[in-house]
Amino acid sequence: MGTTVFETFKLIPPAHREVLYIAAADNIGARDLAAAVKEHYPHTEQRWAWADASGISCAQAKALLGWEPKRGWSDYLDEEGRMLKK
Repeated sequence: MGTTVFETFKLIPPAHREVLYIAAADNIGARDLAAAVKEHYPHTEQRWAWADASGISCAQAKALLGWEPKRGWSDYLDEEGRMLKK
């Protein structure tokens, strides 16, 4: 039996550990995140690359692990948040 991820993680000194939040690149229901933020927080700097971007950055996961999302909410839900028919 091989080494588990948890066992490997314990070998990394605490000062060198990173916590990553990994999520889809788009947001649920293809909502316009930039418009929502502008409406509720008008003085906030906008940094989203596209309208339905997720509010969660996976840049650190990409930098450290080379990880990029392969699926998003739009693969499963329509613009109203209903399941797509397969």
